[in-house]
Amino acid sequence: MSASRTAGAFRAILRHIAWMPAIPLLAWPAFYNRYPLLFPDSMSYLESGPRVARALFLHQYSGYYGVRSFIYALGIAPFHVPLWPVIALQATLTAYILWLVVRSFTPSHREEGCPTFAPRFSALRWESGSPSRTVLAYYAIITPLALLTGLPWVTSVVMPDILGALLYLAIYLLVFAPETISRHERVLLFLIAWWSAAAHITHIMLAFGLVLFLLAGLIACRAVTRRRLWGLAAASGILLAAIFSHMALHGVLYGKPTLNGNRPAYLTARLIADGPGRWYLQQHCPQAPFFMCTFVANLPASPDEFLWDHNGLWQTASPQTKALILRQESSFAAAVLRTYPRQQIAISLKAFRQQLTDFDISNDTNAWMLQDFVLALPGQRPLYERSRQAQETLPNDLFSTIQNWTVAASLALLCLLAPFVWRRCSARLMGLAAIVFAILLANAFTTAVLAEVDERYQNRVIWLLPLLAALTIVEILNQRRPLSD
Repeated sequence: MSASRTAGAFRAILRHIAWMPAIPLLAWPAFYNRYPLLFPDSMSYLESGPRVARALFLHQYSGYYGVRSFIYALGIAPFHVPLWPVIALQATLTAYILWLVVRSFTPSHREEGCPTFAPRFSALRWESGSPSRTVLAYYAIITPLALLTGLPWVTSVVMPDILGALLYLAIYLLVFAPETISRHERVLLFLIAWWSAAAHITHIMLAFGLVLFLLAGLIACRAVTRRRLWGLAAASGILLAAIFSHMALHGVLYGKPTLNGNRPAYLTARLIADGPGRWYLQQHCPQAPFFMCTFVANLPASPDEFLWDHNGLWQTASPQTKALILRQESSFAAAVLRTYPRQQIAISLKAFRQQLTDFDISNDTNAWMLQDFVLALPGQRPLYERSRQAQETLPNDLFSTIQNWTVAASLALLCLLAPFVWRRCSARLMGLAAIVFAILLANAFTTAVLAEVDERYQNRVIWLLPLLAALTIVEILNQRRPLSD
């Protein structure tokens, strides 16, 4: 074999496996904890998976399957005991998607800059180059992300939280860097994006909003091309496939196709906890045509108490009552907003501001989790009780502080380098920046308004900001070197 063929074979192998050593790096909190991290919702996913699998494959139907995404629950069902393969899967997908993203910014996949700035994107060029620089850039970015942000903490918990960010990065690749992805990589990217979208309904909501935002931005910048439209169409197709999957699965389980399945009344709970929903019921019942008037004398004070308290309104309500509340939810919300528009907007904006800046690392545990091990993880409770999470000795405060400083430094760096990005007109960097900032804002707004302010919600995407800052530095270094390097 000639030297050139040997070098080519080496580059091909390196391109396919170079990202794999990052997998344990992205799961180090689980190893440090001595057990995969768990959240109360994790137990629901772990219980739902086997129930749904028995219904699909053994026709053993149940009266209750849970309220979480059945597709994520099915995806992790084969790995219930032990849980380590779930974390390995999430870390593998994260390492791979980040590899594709970083690779799109390295010399072998660089783009030409605009000779002078104009509100349009540059033509792209895919050239051959040394894979060693790609590997160096990849680990120079991955290592700080793993040590200085909440990324590995999100990857290490048995929850679909990490998959939302992977979906948004997949949309970046499809719209702004399709030339950097080979045919088999594109197929794999489609599958990862589909599962990431189907893993949680908010992922679909935010991703659809992102697609519309990008389309509007491309039109405004006069940068609509066939390639960009194909990427947006591909992303939309993936999201539609995720919606169809939910509806088909719920059709089999419940006898009718629905998107949300047996979901709780999230919006009703939030409006009442915020105040305007409570005021409306207190002032308009019993004349108001809403079944919630039945509970006006004993309204819960928080969304969690409304939805999840064992003795609370939702958990003790009959199926008929739940169905009626859900059927009236949109009209109830409209009535509250018509009556108290300024008050609700002010409350929602305050919650949005809080959520936008609240992204501490936390690992909640409670007595219900321990009791649920019997059903969700038979025989695993002693292993979990030996973990640092169960003993409440994880350094959450320390790493929250580190992440806060990292995010602040990343934002300052991005502001400092903004003139460079504007001048060079880097299509990929501008596209990724638009996605990251749009998602940070939309994620904070959606979760704060429709659910509640919780550091976990913003923690699952805030690491995208340091990633963007690191890739901006990579782009600057690229511009300092000739393309043939």
